[in-house]
Amino acid sequence: MMAAAPECPHCGGPLTPPPPVDLGDVTIDRAVKRIIWRGRTLRLAPTLYSIVDQLVAARGRLVASWALMRNAGYRGDDPAGNLKVHLWRLRKIAPDLPIYVDADIGCAWRVETNQ
Repeated sequence: MMAAAPECPHCGGPLTPPPPVDLGDVTIDRAVKRIIWRGRTLRLAPTLYSIVDQLVAARGRLVASWALMRNAGYRGDDPAGNLKVHLWRLRKIAPDLPIYVDADIGCAWRVETNQ
């Protein structure tokens, strides 16, 4: 007899961890909020994790700076400037992580992956 999956106390739905997202060089294990880049686990602050998670989930599509920061919990006056600071920190941690700005349409970002 199989044990029943735990249920959400709010909606009664099953509590199952989300499956890992594997995009070639980047793997995100959302169940434990871990990002693995080329076999190396990146130690990221929660806001930085959220930014990378959103970009990888977009699978190469552009994501606006304000959307990245709003979804990461930022509520200040300068989301684009704040995002640049976070991405500067990310580039110190993983200098070859392919995150690019598309200046033609303003300030939108994307990540390139092998898939």
